Amino acid sequence: MNNKELQAARKLLMLEASEAAEFIGNVSVRSWQYWETGQRTIPADVIDRMGDLLRMRGDMIREIESTAPSGQLQLRYFGSLGEFKSAHADGTVLGWRLHQSAVAHFVGSGRAELA
Repeated sequence: MNNKELQAARKLLMLEASEAAEFIGNVSVRSWQYWETGQRTIPADVIDRMGDLLRMRGDMIREIESTAPSGQLQLRYFGSLGEFKSAHADGTVLGWRLHQSAVAHFVGSGRAELA
């Protein structure tokens, strides 16, 4: 994964740079920004973690798709971490962002209405 792919993956996962730095890289925002600008080499464990999250997003999309293979979906979009945690007791920032990203996939394709 190069610096541009890292940035694209972070944005696809709807993560702020500060969230990615804290929850994926365990580094300062400045360090994350250095990776995204290509000023520093991205550590292998960060590349692996981003790959894992992208796979989890794909799994989530496939799981949602299986509930209504050809019909319109009714999906809940949580505008804040607090809303997500109220519906998911074990909710985390990464879980919330993955959910947002998967829902956005269906909204963007015209397959979902938001509840």
